[in-house]
Amino acid sequence: MSKEKGLSLKQKEKIREKLMEEKEKLFLQENPIVGNLNVKDEMSDEVDMATVDLTQAQILRMRNRDLFYLKKIEKSLQHLDSEDFGFCEECGAEIKFARLIARPTADLCINCKEDLERDEDHNIMSSKSKSMGEAFKQMQI
Repeated sequence: MSKEKGLSLKQKEKIREKLMEEKEKLFLQENPIVGNLNVKDEMSDEVDMATVDLTQAQILRMRNRDLFYLKKIEKSLQHLDSEDFGFCEECGAEIKFARLIARPTADLCINCKEDLERDEDHNIMSSKSKSMGEAFKQMQI
């Protein structure tokens, strides 16, 4: 697990710019987060109420996903100046610059990420959604 090379200062600056762009996108996007929760009180149709419930649940799930991504961006920005940034947290291999530009919050090399996804695909019922935390595990009986 030798960390000989690492990213150049110029590469790190490009990644910082990309992280800041991603952060700005999250803040600038329209978030119609459940503007009027009492709208159901005015409805008498169960289908309309179910539609409102489903829409609100989807909006909240997307917002939770955005908040989770924002936390990953913040973690990457804080970690960017450390000598460990750009190295896989699993195996210690250098994460390629092209991967970090494509996904600046990546903390696994492509091989470890593929292994993780393959394991999750084979064992979907024991995996948990990162954006939903323990909720997925708790739903299982």
